Amino acid sequence: MYNDGLKNMPEIITPAQATNLKHLWHLYIIQVNLDLLDIKRNEFIQKLSDNNISSSVNFIALHLHPFYRNNFIFYGEFLNAEKAYECIISLPIYPAMSSEEVQL
Repeated sequence: MYNDGLKNMPEIITPAQATNLKHLWHLYIIQVNLDLLDIKRNEFIQKLSDNNISSSVNFIALHLHPFYRNNFIFYGEFLNAEKAYECIISLPIYPAMSSEEVQL
């Protein structure tokens, strides 16, 4: 349902899907196309929250975790990881999720 609902929104990049496999979704991670928005990812998350839609960031680039950030200077060394971190958001997904909850 997420894929269908978001497919015509160029601001949102949905997860790639294999055509010959059935995915057992435990996370549904979108990428926010920041080039098409006037806000950053955290502001996007706040707007979701303002509309009672929970979301989170499940993956933080390793070098941005506090231990590495505080003890080493890696910022700017892994640009692809940093760019991915800045635009990914996990939307809620769970087995008992209703169609109405997805459509919010």
